[in-house]
Amino acid sequence: MPIDILINKELKRIYPTLHDQYV
Repeated sequence: MPIDILINKELKRIYPTLHDQYV
């Protein structure tokens, strides 16, 4: 499994709004 997904989940948990902007 790629770590990208893991980082994605972490980012969403820490910075949901920031992640939303990145998407």
